[in-house]
Order: sequence, then structure tokens, then C-alpha cells
Amino acid sequence: MNNRYRVKKRLGEGGNSVAYLAIDTISGKKVTIKSYKMGMATKSEAEILRSLSHPSIPQLIEAGPSEIILEYMEGETLDRYLKKNGPLKEKEAVDIAIKLIGILRFLHGRRVPVIYRDIKPSNIVIRKDGEVGLIDFGAARVYDPLLRKDTENLGTVGYAAPEQFGNLGQTNPSTDIYCFGMTLLQMLSMVDPADKNVVYEYKSQGIRGVSKELMEIIDMCTRPDREDRFKSCKQVEKALLTYDGKVKRRRFFQGGRYAATAAVLALFISLAIFYFDKITAYGAADMEKRMPYVMDRLYNARCFIEAEITEFKINGGILK
Repeated sequence: MNNRYRVKKRLGEGGNSVAYLAIDTISGKKVTIKSYKMGMATKSEAEILRSLSHPSIPQLIEAGPSEIILEYMEGETLDRYLKKNGPLKEKEAVDIAIKLIGILRFLHGRRVPVIYRDIKPSNIVIRKDGEVGLIDFGAARVYDPLLRKDTENLGTVGYAAPEQFGNLGQTNPSTDIYCFGMTLLQMLSMVDPADKNVVYEYKSQGIRGVSKELMEIIDMCTRPDREDRFKSCKQVEKALLTYDGKVKRRRFFQGGRYAATAAVLALFISLAIFYFDKITAYGAADMEKRMPYVMDRLYNARCFIEAEITEFKINGGILK
């Protein structure tokens, strides 16, 4: 490693690299050293990072033959944040999602779009200033409309879109939208995205405490066929910024229906209470008028039965 940097601790390890927190002995600033295993080439990642300038993406400081030195991003990875706090409330998850989709809009909106390909909680940093950062561009690639497929299949199982491993053409912006959707689903449910059965259950039945409107956005982000997903991060961002209005309208009309039903029921009960005495009095008066007639009918019936019994005896019936 470069003698200018003094390693403080190991931050993490990926499939082809190890990341360290270090101190720049000249400036005194913290930096991240990403050291590649077996001296793997760093040209692609270094070139991509060198071309990017965004407050939520670590700046490349220098690149060597087997390592790169990056700006250190203060904060906590979303992965650790979720493990510590559990699933997020809808508002907090959406706030993070809006900031994250803004970073992806920046990457996809460049003259030569950058496809990140590995959106997942361990690559997202919740910064101390409340903003969101995106780290580890090891799987990123530039988009070339002339290519029929990626030169290398990269991504994380569960978060990765079907086309990342299925030879379904090269990855494009909708690939990152899929990974984004799976990450948002995990923020809200803590689901293991590699468990397809549980993922399907959440997507089809919903998550307790999460509006159906937000679940519809997640579903549209994570559809298997990329043609069925949102067409751009701008569309996703607009959906996230406006869906709350749909939630409020739905709840307003639902509340209106419930209120109307309750009002009708209350009116019925009020009328019943108001007219109870009158109905009772009317019933009593009606019964008083009808009772002599009923008694007369019963008396006639009794006389008829007695006459029939007497005639039966006279005619030799079995009664003696």
C-alpha cells in the first residue's frame, strides 16, 4: 500500500477486493483504500469514478496497479442500520429511496450512462448529515447501446435483475431500477431478497403498515420483464414524490364511505328511539281492539270441537 496512507481498520470485504479505513498522513483526512485481490485490474472502476463528480459518490483520489484511494464517506451502511433498527417506517424508507433514486438519475443521465448494477443496503451509506451515499463501483459499467450483452455478468443474487445473469441482453437503466426496488422492499420488510417465495408473498399480499400505493411502485420496479418496469429513474422519482397524494385521496374517500354508513345507521337508531313509545302505544291499542275478536274465534273453535267429539261417540266411535 502507498506509504502516504496509514491504515486504521478494515471496513469490509467483497468478492474481489478488501476495503480499509486509512488516514492521509499529509492532509490528515480519512480515506478509503480499496485493495484488489490478486492484483486485479482497477482500470474500469477507476475510470468511471474519475469521470464522476457528485456529493453522494466518493471521489477518486488516486489509482495504483492493485488499489484505489477514495474519499471516505462518513456514516453507517444501510445494511448495518437495518440490522440495528429493524424494518423502516414507510416515511423514512421513502425518504432514503428518493435520495437514492436521485443518485441513479445522475448516473443514468450522463452523456455516457453509468449502470451501477449492484444496488443493495451494504453499498448505501446513511451519512451523518442525513444524506445518502453510494459506494463501491466495482460492478459498475458504462452503457453502450451497440452492445448486445454485458462483457461480464456481475451483481448480487436476490437484488440483481434477471437480465444480469440470464443472457437477456446488456444491462441498462431498468436493471438498476430492479435492484432499487428490491432494496426498498427489504428496507420495509427485512426480507431476504434471495428467498423468492417470501418476496412473492410480500409483493402479492403487502406489508403490514405499508400503503398499497407504495407496494405498487415496488412491484413495477421489480417486474421480471424489463419492458414492464418504469422506463426511467425520473418516472420512479415522480411516483415516489406523488404517491402520498393518492394515499390521502383513497383514505379520504374511504373515510367518507364509512362516515356515510355511520350517519345512516345513526339516523335509523335515532328514529327508532324517537318513535319507540309511539310504536309501543300503537301496538298496545291495536292489540286491545283485536283481542275480543280473537277470543270470540277461540270460543267458536272450542264449541265446534266439542260438537264433533259428541257426534263421534254417538256414531259408535272408540271413545266411550
